[in-house]
Amino acid sequence: MKLSTKTYYGLRAIICLAEEEKPCSVREISAKEKIPRKYLEKIFQELRSDGFLISHKGSSGGYSLARPSTKIKAGDIIMALEKEAFLTKCQTSCPMAGQCTAKTFWKEMQQSFESSFRKTTLANLISKSPEKGRNKVRNKHYGREDTSQLAAGSFISKKHVKK
Repeated sequence: MKLSTKTYYGLRAIICLAEEEKPCSVREISAKEKIPRKYLEKIFQELRSDGFLISHKGSSGGYSLARPSTKIKAGDIIMALEKEAFLTKCQTSCPMAGQCTAKTFWKEMQQSFESSFRKTTLANLISKSPEKGRNKVRNKHYGREDTSQLAAGSFISKKHVKK
């Protein structure tokens, strides 16, 4: 499955935002993650519309997570930004769909990928980040620590994200 640059940037940026203790501006995250600012603004507007982010006005404004990092699944972010994320064209439009002997295999692979994406939370991704080396994820926007989701396996990690 090849994900778009928008999805790579969006996932990196929302992970960065999840690590912060205060709302962050697009400019801050853009500089930290080396993502073009105008492009990130569009991505964040889309993620805000989809209910993942909250925008804050004023001099100390910016964006923050709409829910705790343990409650936001990587798969939900991927599907919000990709709209359609299929391994093969046969799952959308293929002239051989009715006779294809590999269709069942591709369908099972698609379900496996989606299952992995949907099990992985932002908290999982943060905890497995080699630079952070964290065993716990601080649920910053709700003022408590939450380690309930850290035992789940992670399919996506920062090493899979283009820099």
